[in-house]
This record gives sequence, structure tokens and C-alpha cells, in this order.
Amino acid sequence: SRSSFITNYIQKQVGITKDRLEHPLSNAVTMFFSFMAGSLFPVIPFIVLSKSLAAITAVILTMLALFSVGVAKAHYTKRSWFKSGLEIAVVGLGAGIVGYLIGHLVSLLV
Repeated sequence: SRSSFITNYIQKQVGITKDRLEHPLSNAVTMFFSFMAGSLFPVIPFIVLSKSLAAITAVILTMLALFSVGVAKAHYTKRSWFKSGLEIAVVGLGAGIVGYLIGHLVSLLV
């Protein structure tokens, strides 16, 4: 079918193969360390700075890190590095805002 063809085409372009997906332990370890490294940007400022300065610094560092991930993604997807960086940064910012709002709403209920 057409959607299967498109999926296969995209997988070949990005380099996703069955061989890469058949190593669940290796994939899990990679994801673990990726999440650990990514969580340092929003957490470290709160360990070393005052609360008000840490919040601003954490947002800035996190946005720069997300933008960098988007730029790296552009290498594989062959898209514009700026658009790719901006896309990841905006998605991350949106996720952060939604998470903050949900946390705020839950705190009002408790």
C-alpha cells in the first residue's frame, strides 16, 4: 500500500532498520543515558544557584540543549538546521508549559 511504501522510504532515509530495532537492551541503555544527560540541563541550576536565578537559567539551558538536539537531528533528516532546531525547542517548550500547568492544577486540588 501507499502508506507502507512511504514508511519504508522514510525509514531508509533516516537509517532506521530492523537490525537497529532488534537490540532492546542496547536501546534501553541508550535511552537511559540520553534521559539522564537531558535531565541535567533543567536540574543542575537548582543545585548550584539561587531559586529565582536557577529557574531562568534552567529554562535557557534547556532551550539551548533542545535546539542543539534539533540541529543534530537535521544532520540525519537532511532538513534545515535552523527549522529543525526551532521545531524541537518549540515542542519541548510546549511540553514544559503543559507539564507546569498540569502540576499547577493538581496543586490546587490537593
